Amino acid sequence: MSRTTYHFFAYLTAAVCSLSSKEIAASPQTINVGLRWVHQFQFAGYYAAIDQGYYAEKGLHINLVEGSPTLNVTEEVLSGKLDFGVGNGELVLQRLKGKPLVAIAATFQYSPSVLLTLESSGIRTPKDLEGKRIMTLNGQMYPSYLSMLTSVGTDVSTIRIQKSSFDVQDLIDGKVDAFNAYLPNEPYLLKKQNIRFNILNPGAYGVDFYSDFIFTRDSLIQQNPQLVDQFREATLRGWRYALDNPEEIIQIIQSKYNNEKTLDELRYEALAISNLVRSDLVDIGYINESRIEKMAAILIQENLVDDLYHLDGLVYHAEKEQIADAQKKVFWLSLVLISLTGVCTILMLLMRRLKQEMASRKKVEEQLRHLASVDPLTSLYNRRMFASLMEKATNIARRTQIPYSLVILDIDLFKAINDKHGHNTGDKVIVGVADTIKNVARSCDVCARFGGEEFIILLPDTDLRGAASFASRLRERINHQPFYSEDDHTFKVTCSFGVVEWNLTMSLDELISRADDALYDAKRSGRDKICTFHNSAKKTLEPIEA
Repeated sequence: MSRTTYHFFAYLTAAVCSLSSKEIAASPQTINVGLRWVHQFQFAGYYAAIDQGYYAEKGLHINLVEGSPTLNVTEEVLSGKLDFGVGNGELVLQRLKGKPLVAIAATFQYSPSVLLTLESSGIRTPKDLEGKRIMTLNGQMYPSYLSMLTSVGTDVSTIRIQKSSFDVQDLIDGKVDAFNAYLPNEPYLLKKQNIRFNILNPGAYGVDFYSDFIFTRDSLIQQNPQLVDQFREATLRGWRYALDNPEEIIQIIQSKYNNEKTLDELRYEALAISNLVRSDLVDIGYINESRIEKMAAILIQENLVDDLYHLDGLVYHAEKEQIADAQKKVFWLSLVLISLTGVCTILMLLMRRLKQEMASRKKVEEQLRHLASVDPLTSLYNRRMFASLMEKATNIARRTQIPYSLVILDIDLFKAINDKHGHNTGDKVIVGVADTIKNVARSCDVCARFGGEEFIILLPDTDLRGAASFASRLRERINHQPFYSEDDHTFKVTCSFGVVEWNLTMSLDELISRADDALYDAKRSGRDKICTFHNSAKKTLEPIEA
């Protein structure tokens, strides 16, 4: 290729790129985003991305449409009036009903939707709601509430549903028995008035829903995947900034978006939301497709949909779309830069080799991290990793004043199992109990092998009653699980349990010591029992009713 030809193509490429960048800078694209509710810290990532210029860097101008009881964000996105929306678990239900909605990220790893009851009402469990009045958004039963109620055998037909007034004063005045609340908001209002209350959280009953999905319609992804990637990237970057700088975003919210909330309200909300996003455990926006499938299975179980036919395609895979978009660009650029094909081929080969080497190195690093934090026999966390995660959970609980609990369990007469059936069978028993723990635990629970035949489970956002109920379910599953010796004879295994709830006065060592104390009381009382250690230092051998 002559030098003149080379300079011509180089000038042409530079001119095209320069023109494109100038056009983007001169005319930013307006994007309409529908929020779930009024302006508050729930949408902090969007405010941060606007204020820090993350959207502007992508050539986007964002118009935030404030939510209200009359705004149906899902329908507005499908109609094209909105480009993106923020939605809860209802998104999965609508997708299963055939609506072409796609989740591009999940802001909250855990749902903030809970039911509040007054402590004076005596309503402490979902079962207590039989014959009671529940106030919900639009007067409809949320799938997560329905699953929580049916999981404990509640007769849902006896419950009276009322359309929400969005005023928790109705709960205080006795106009309703249970109030559909947003965890970072209404509990603050009740605490401020020194009103004691109970929280019925579906998550404590195994209903593990995502919330605040960022979603769009399938046609927009097909037409403009680059726009979707740019919006997603800028929004998640905004969330990272907001969680690192909550006070700055709180001031922005009050000065630019909503001055009706006090600074104290916004600070309380920010702390609660950090516990829902859990950026300390997973990347912001992460969606686990196994959890989506579990959400869908719950919807089928509650007869809200018939099958999973439309589930495929709900979760957006940014990398696949980026690769497809890059391939299109390479194709068109190759028409202009045909003379550089040889050089491009060499570069592509080098990049592929580099990518393979990077992937191989990343895989080795992940394996090393895995070995350093996981018990090799059971694939549960090891003791050291559990201690680190427990310290993080304690810091979060100390800030939010939302309790967590510990459950310690030990396989009964494990030495006798080893002596009678051999160590290979003993290892299989340990693995079998570990697998049962994984199946019963929620995705937010931290499970570890604490020693030989001893396991420990940290249950976030769970009080003593909920932890004892969890231990009871786990004990029941283990008791009904068959184990097999080397010569294929079946035998049963039981475990003893110690349960304790963390409080502000406890050190971590004291908390574990109390759980151990309760465990060995269960052992001394005949094994195959659950012993709960109350904050009053009182211990009981029967689990608290769930």
